[in-house]
Amino acid sequence: MQRGGVHEVLEGVRAGQELGEAEIVTLFGARGPEVRVVAEAADELRRRTVGDEVTWVANRNINYTNVCTFKCRFCGFSKGPLSLNLRGEAHTC
Repeated sequence: MQRGGVHEVLEGVRAGQELGEAEIVTLFGARGPEVRVVAEAADELRRRTVGDEVTWVANRNINYTNVCTFKCRFCGFSKGPLSLNLRGEAHTC
């Protein structure tokens, strides 16, 4: 499918046509009011495909030690230099 503007590409999407690279580039190039049109079309497609039910996954990243020197601040196991004597050497992730 080879189409020009954002509206033309979205007409094809609504008709069930598969997008090619050029059409995808056109959609990513949307600016100003066209961005809202693309977002509304995406929401319409999502609603038709999966409905309005929202789900989520609870992912647990369990550290098997109680210390870490990674200092990413992602979890509560980060161990600074002042606490090196608390429980021995820190675990390196």
